[in-house]
Amino acid sequence: MNTVYYLTSGDVLKGRVEPIIWMRTAEWLSRSGFNVKLISTYFYRRENISVKDIFQHYGIEKRFKIVILPTAISKLFSNINWMRLNYLFVFIIYLVPIFLTRRKSIYFSKTQICMQVVIFLEKIIRLKQIKVFELHAIDINNKRLFKMLKKIDMIIVNSRVVMKELKAKGIEKDKILTVYNAQFAYKGKIMSKEKACAVTGISSEKHIVMHIGKVLDDTIAFFIQVAKKIRNNKKFEFHIVGGNPDILKYAKKAIKNNGVYNIIFHGFVPPSRIYIYMSSADMLVCYYPDTFPMMAQATPAKCTDYLWSERPFLCSNNTAMGEILKDFINCIFYCPHDYEEFVGKINYLVEQQNVCQRIVSNNIRLSKTLSWKNRVSKIAQGITRISKETSV
Repeated sequence: MNTVYYLTSGDVLKGRVEPIIWMRTAEWLSRSGFNVKLISTYFYRRENISVKDIFQHYGIEKRFKIVILPTAISKLFSNINWMRLNYLFVFIIYLVPIFLTRRKSIYFSKTQICMQVVIFLEKIIRLKQIKVFELHAIDINNKRLFKMLKKIDMIIVNSRVVMKELKAKGIEKDKILTVYNAQFAYKGKIMSKEKACAVTGISSEKHIVMHIGKVLDDTIAFFIQVAKKIRNNKKFEFHIVGGNPDILKYAKKAIKNNGVYNIIFHGFVPPSRIYIYMSSADMLVCYYPDTFPMMAQATPAKCTDYLWSERPFLCSNNTAMGEILKDFINCIFYCPHDYEEFVGKINYLVEQQNVCQRIVSNNIRLSKTLSWKNRVSKIAQGITRISKETSV
């Protein structure tokens, strides 16, 4: 019993964190000896895109089976206004034949609706399956989620904060596995700043401060205020990597209205090219606003990339990264609404090159423990354990 059905809902090529988690987890479960079948609804099907293109997009080396659900099935329910109901019908239609084989399999998902389909089919066909669910942040008022979690065999979380929340809600400790995030971008060879800038078009003569990851309205507002305070210093330039077309349109308008011209937005960059942009920077920033409270439970994806970037970085102090990182040892923590403090700490890193070197050296060592191999090997061990327990 080593077949893992990895259920995802959405576009495997859409620029979000979730598809990266799906692809990396599936890759390393496959490396661990499991027969992995990643199933995607892929409603936003593109012309002339092959499975090979998907592997290349994420820099995946170990191949596994990707099943894109037929477009005809998606279109059949595409007029349903409630997208979750759409997913529900599509997955039921697809999974019923698998359940009718009467084989016990492992169902892995990070999406609530996918796991609810598995639980529903278990009741109908009366065949117990092994269910693994990954959860990075939790809404303690979501009663439906907690009802579902009590039926899950193993729950994967990426911080002790979430683990404690689950235990407080009556979830058994033995069901919870805490494993921190690993690098999300393709781990290419870090280049010199000059070589990387020649590829990205970023000025190698400027001191580049770069944020990579989620871009919100608050992200734009924060960097505009910082840029205003530092605009007289011509050597600094802020670069933001990430964001969808709508947020970028808003960003360009906001920059123009505020009269700041030392911020450059690059939009979405494929994970396989992130290392080139990191190489173009002098220092990196992980910014998450106080208005994004669930971040207090999570370990942000890009921080794990920053660890192997060979660049010092600043991290907002409202995330669970404090479980992994130490202030002035692995990064410089700052308050996400204090512009003066942030500017002061940028200047501190510029002046204290010995601190930068120490941070880089410490993080190279730490990054080796936060690899996908280590992360998924723990998950694989947990799946093997529950498989043996349920077969007794």
